[in-house]
Amino acid sequence: MTEILLLNALPLNAISQGEVVIKARRISPEEARRIIEGKQLRSFIGHEATANALSILLGVNVPTNRANATLTKGSEALIIVLVQRLPEGQVIRSVEEVLRFFQLWHVKVE
Repeated sequence: MTEILLLNALPLNAISQGEVVIKARRISPEEARRIIEGKQLRSFIGHEATANALSILLGVNVPTNRANATLTKGSEALIIVLVQRLPEGQVIRSVEEVLRFFQLWHVKVE
């Protein structure tokens, strides 16, 4: 079964091989759901609020995990990127709210 890593950044120090090609494209929540369908997910999302936002977008439970990810040739990841800091105390509850503050990216390492 194909594994997809769930990240909140693309840490270049996580690449375990000397030279790779990284293909990244911004995607919609609908496309993200199609990409993860039938695949094993492994979360490397360290903050609960970010994990909750990704859970809302994907429609699956995304647990927190503060471990370091390792990317190798053949790795595939969905990355949720914060583009605007949330106001203090704001709780996100809908896809529309998440998309105001985050972007989703699909990444393949070749």
